[in-house]
Amino acid sequence: MAERGIIIGVDLGGTNFRIGGMSPEGRVSDVKIRPSAFIGEADSAIGALSGGIARYVDEAGINMDEVLCVSIGIPATVDKERKMGHSVPNITNSAGEHVLDGVNITDGIGDALGVVTFLNRDTNNLLAFDMLMNGLYGEEIVVGCYIGTGFGGSVHIYGRYLLGKNGVANEIGHIPYYKGEDYCSCGKKACTECYASGRVLKLIQEERYPDEDIAQIFVRHAKDPALVDFIYACALPIATEVNIFDPDCVVIGGGVVDMTGFPKDDLISQVIENVRKPLPADNLKIIYSRQCRDMGVIGAALYAMDCMGMQFDPNIADRIRQSAF
Repeated sequence: MAERGIIIGVDLGGTNFRIGGMSPEGRVSDVKIRPSAFIGEADSAIGALSGGIARYVDEAGINMDEVLCVSIGIPATVDKERKMGHSVPNITNSAGEHVLDGVNITDGIGDALGVVTFLNRDTNNLLAFDMLMNGLYGEEIVVGCYIGTGFGGSVHIYGRYLLGKNGVANEIGHIPYYKGEDYCSCGKKACTECYASGRVLKLIQEERYPDEDIAQIFVRHAKDPALVDFIYACALPIATEVNIFDPDCVVIGGGVVDMTGFPKDDLISQVIENVRKPLPADNLKIIYSRQCRDMGVIGAALYAMDCMGMQFDPNIADRIRQSAF
């Protein structure tokens, strides 16, 4: 018999705070979006977060007794116990300070709301969504690469997300580029994100096409050498993941990849060019994520179900498609 109740999923980004409810059967409802700035503006980040969740529950007409758990995804390195973020650079106060660094999010929200709370890196939640929607949970190794403001990655291996000794494994956005000289926002030199990220794409647009909308940059200028180099830079970390893990499937997604005119075929060609021959190159499966505005919220709920040992309903993917797309 299916478990009844609602899982509250939260996708906490530097720009937007997305929150919604999902039943264990996969019915998604009442996803709301508000600017994330309210967290940095508050005297207490945990107070703001728990208050934002409580406000959502109240406005959605959900009784707190119906809430099975809260599950939050953040764009940050997360400790192995999945309680706090070591570095959450996109959630800041007016002084630019990282208000969630080293803060015990799960216990803080759990105590404030009286509900079990889970925390995960946002890219793991995105991969949870993509694996479900593409029927990949039976595969041994699945690699996710997400090119958005930064360059995020996730690896699902032998039924678990790869965490590492400290919980911060697979920081693909911070693989060093050979002899690179640019400094990353993390403070390290020559990270992937210095050459392959939405931030870099914005710099290219501002320098070369300052009067044009960045949303059209690939439609109008895909053959510009700067953008050709950008695609090559995006391909290298993906190829590195393939060469290390020899995965059953690679999922590529993110806001940059979803832009109109993004040269998806060129990216795949560059990945294959830089992958070991003959294998895994000759047997490489790459798919693109089917973008859904609420995929971070849904992925957070799916991660919570996994943590709680819930079995996925056989029709859960279909129900998600019906209610979220």
